[in-house]
Amino acid sequence: MATAGEFVGLMFFERSVAHANHLTTSLFSRHDALQKFYEGIVELADDFSEAYIGRFGDIDEIQMSWASPEDEIIDFLQGSLEWIEANRYMVAPQRDTALQNIIDEIVSLHLSTLFLLKRLM
Repeated sequence: MATAGEFVGLMFFERSVAHANHLTTSLFSRHDALQKFYEGIVELADDFSEAYIGRFGDIDEIQMSWASPEDEIIDFLQGSLEWIEANRYMVAPQRDTALQNIIDEIVSLHLSTLFLLKRLM
């Protein structure tokens, strides 16, 4: 069962992967898209964490034990998005629209970043 700690840990890991790719790309469009992603995902992870703690009083241990990605950044973000969409209702109850709204924003950030990475390269 996916937990809020795993969810937040994934976003922190995504931030690190996106930032590393941001610094190593030679394409300005990719550089810019990844900067927007890693800055945005940290803010959304913080928003989710604070709202989750406000609702439930605590968040389980934030797990940062994600494996090092060997995939290209597009495949990595696509895989992360699929995990988020598959586990969102285990992370926060479906009826909790405030938390689900933040998850929607996280999904939206992934989708718009994937659009930029796929179309502007």
